[in-house]
Amino acid sequence: MKLSLEEAEKFHGHLGPYLVIGMRIGEYAMEQLGITPYFDLKVEVECPPKPPVRCLVDGLQLVTGATYGKANILVKEQNKHVRVKITNTKNNREIQIELHPDIPIKIERWYQEMSEKKVVQNILAMDTRELFQIVKNQVGE
Repeated sequence: MKLSLEEAEKFHGHLGPYLVIGMRIGEYAMEQLGITPYFDLKVEVECPPKPPVRCLVDGLQLVTGATYGKANILVKEQNKHVRVKITNTKNNREIQIELHPDIPIKIERWYQEMSEKKVVQNILAMDTRELFQIVKNQVGE
């Protein structure tokens, strides 16, 4: 399910950097796990309780198709880090991805220097290794 940025903006209300980060994390994880959206997956997110960082949850929902109604997305509020675990529920293979801790600082600085559109372009241009790191990549039994 490849969504356009316009579709994401329409769903979320604006095209912010954390929405795009959530989309990028979701796309990367699903590709690594070999899964398609909506079913046979579970998404667990650890993040701050308020926007803007929490906006990545909307990006994850858009890309993975996980929803609160299907009970296949869970958000645990905390302020230490931003971590996403996506599990293929058919084979228990999972991947855990953590946002690099310097990304919120970069985003805040960029907002002082440029428009939101340019901040989003910077996020889209970043290599995945600059944006996040794999904390765990495991195949279940």
